[in-house]
Amino acid sequence: MFDDIQFSVVIAIAIRDTVYSLDYAITELDKSENSIIINHIISELRSYSHNNTAKFIGIGIPQSLAKKIPELCSRLWLDLDIVPIVLNTLHEKNLDKVRSNHWDYKSVDEQADSLARKCIMLVDSSNALCCRSNQYVGGLDQI
Repeated sequence: MFDDIQFSVVIAIAIRDTVYSLDYAITELDKSENSIIINHIISELRSYSHNNTAKFIGIGIPQSLAKKIPELCSRLWLDLDIVPIVLNTLHEKNLDKVRSNHWDYKSVDEQADSLARKCIMLVDSSNALCCRSNQYVGGLDQI
């Protein structure tokens, strides 16, 4: 019944340093196959890294995206040497209803930037990732 229906996927990537949002990209892909999504994300990050002579230390990924595309984290590590940080955004939603409603109404670029800001908290002054328990961070979002 659903063979002829094409689903689209919106992907937002936010890139920032410790203070400023540097760049972002929002893309709508016509097909939601895992390999197409993974290849697009890797291509965007590789292109940005090459064009701006930048090295990504880590990338925040919502837990919901990591569950939908389980091979995404390993491909980011394998292909780009980026540490994937999977975040449980549902944890925040359970803390209070106001945050839940506010998060749900954010656009994908705002969600990605919010996750990127949280990801910065895990980087120390020597640009090394610090592991902290009960810390939720991010940078990439998908609808």
